[in-house]
Amino acid sequence: MKRFLTVVVAGFLLSCAPLKNSPFSEETESSVSNLNGQYLGSLKNSPLFYEPADEVTFGVFSDSHQNYAALEDWVKDANSMDFDFVVSLGDFTNQGLNFEYDAYLSLISPLRVPLVTVLGNHDSVGRGKLLYKRLFGPYNFHFDHKGYRFVIFNNNRLDFIDEKIEWDWLAQEVRSSPLPIVLLMHVDPDNDEYFTSQDKEIFWDIVRDSSVRLIMNGHKHVYHTEVKAGILRHQVERLERGRWSRITLKEDEVVVEQCLRKECKYETQKDYHSGSELME
Repeated sequence: MKRFLTVVVAGFLLSCAPLKNSPFSEETESSVSNLNGQYLGSLKNSPLFYEPADEVTFGVFSDSHQNYAALEDWVKDANSMDFDFVVSLGDFTNQGLNFEYDAYLSLISPLRVPLVTVLGNHDSVGRGKLLYKRLFGPYNFHFDHKGYRFVIFNNNRLDFIDEKIEWDWLAQEVRSSPLPIVLLMHVDPDNDEYFTSQDKEIFWDIVRDSSVRLIMNGHKHVYHTEVKAGILRHQVERLERGRWSRITLKEDEVVVEQCLRKECKYETQKDYHSGSELME
């Protein structure tokens, strides 16, 4: 009898192993791939893509996990506003599950402006890293737009212990750029829970005295700005209730606005001539 039960249980488990709709598999309803590359391809079709411009304006939201209604509303709002592109700073899923990836893809699909999606720590759980790479492309990449370089850097250290942070890649990106840089990542670079003192030192050695003008992250769900090493840092708050940030890059300054749905208010301006940060 015991042997019979063992055979039955084993057969059941084996039959369940290749479950097509398992939330822990790499299978998704969506068949898209390299979505970041596709969006950037459409951005490159602009005649201004390689030409310097007086201003670059882009929207940034973060940590939309568990805020699906807010993300749906934000996409509707963004479609009535004027952006060069928009950025999601990660944690668009809660557990990196395939149906969460599908939900995010479905919610952003009506967006009419190019979207760059950064990998967050929640998105890296389980098969999440493989799902991200297939659906969105490389973890680390850059693109140039209107005289600026935008560098997307995966710094989810605790979820990439085996792979390690690609500091050499970041250093090469920063040091080789002929353009002013906006650095986009999920975790704040001084996070004590994620980074050792050595990690922090490596990061700031790379960006200090470089062409990096703005560093942006999400993760902590709280709006924050400061200047460190002469660089403006901005932390985007959680998308909950439609909170996001609008960034305007100008020749000599960066303007950060705190936004609630369609309403934005001036918050921070970094003047590169004086090196000062002005707060309202």
